[in-house]
Amino acid sequence: MRPPWLLLVPALLWSVAPAGAQVTPRPSATRPLGFPLKIADARLDTASLRQVQGYVDSLTFDGVMGAADSQRLMVIDPRTRERRYGPLAKIEPEVGSYLLEERQLAEGRVIARIWSESTYTKLGLEPGWTWWWVDDKGRFPDTRWRSVYIAPSGKTTVQPMYLLSHGPGFKWKQAIARFLWSDTDDGTWGTCGAKCCAGKT
Repeated sequence: MRPPWLLLVPALLWSVAPAGAQVTPRPSATRPLGFPLKIADARLDTASLRQVQGYVDSLTFDGVMGAADSQRLMVIDPRTRERRYGPLAKIEPEVGSYLLEERQLAEGRVIARIWSESTYTKLGLEPGWTWWWVDDKGRFPDTRWRSVYIAPSGKTTVQPMYLLSHGPGFKWKQAIARFLWSDTDDGTWGTCGAKCCAGKT
């Protein structure tokens, strides 16, 4: 069953075209650079942090607000359930994420990076840049897709991800990434080919 918070993605996001964005859209690398060739079934799980870093260094991210998003993430007290503002964070899409084919996404790609001023456990964020990797190696009851948040230390946090279609003939005009909020959590959302990727804790 599709979580109801996924319906909150604004329908007009596809038309965003931030002024001043100087990027040349292109698909992400055919194969993540520096990754072993014969481990397609567990490429990320067997890669070193150095290999991951070499791959993300080859990518371009769009930090212009409109394509990117910034906000303070929500923290919930586990005892009282009271909400408060947590760390300031920014999510930036990989400029070619909206051109990916589903088979490329299934192999695994970084579709965005997230900067946080401090630790945010629910998404596995540490101070500095965390990368949002997506592939179809998940083993969840309702989805085979997974989000893997790769922190600066190399620690990974794995969460279910939902690949959503927007109807026949729909095409994104550029890469976009957002934080999503619901009554209980913050999640991430981004363009990935003709569909969108919604990651949720």
